[in-house]
Amino acid sequence: MRTLIVAVVVVSLLATAARGQPMMCGTGIIDPGATMEQVLEMCGQPDAARSWVETVPAGDDYEGYVTADQIPMAEWDYQNGPDQFLYKVMFQNGIVQEIRN
Repeated sequence: MRTLIVAVVVVSLLATAARGQPMMCGTGIIDPGATMEQVLEMCGQPDAARSWVETVPAGDDYEGYVTADQIPMAEWDYQNGPDQFLYKVMFQNGIVQEIRN
């Protein structure tokens, strides 16, 4: 039982560490904070892409009106080869927020 718990903890830590790692594209490295244009320049067109808008309510003002922010989001998938990991690049407002593999 103890071995199982240790194995689960190790796998969880590795998964968390992989989430924050940069992604190698060609001769460049993509890190969180890069723009969509930089990713396109270094990595080319993604293998798959999707985009959506998240609505974040700001709350009521004193007159009872609710305002909301519209945040453009995108997820691009890259796979450098058939035996390579699939990378998911998450964008918020055109900026890389997270890279997952």
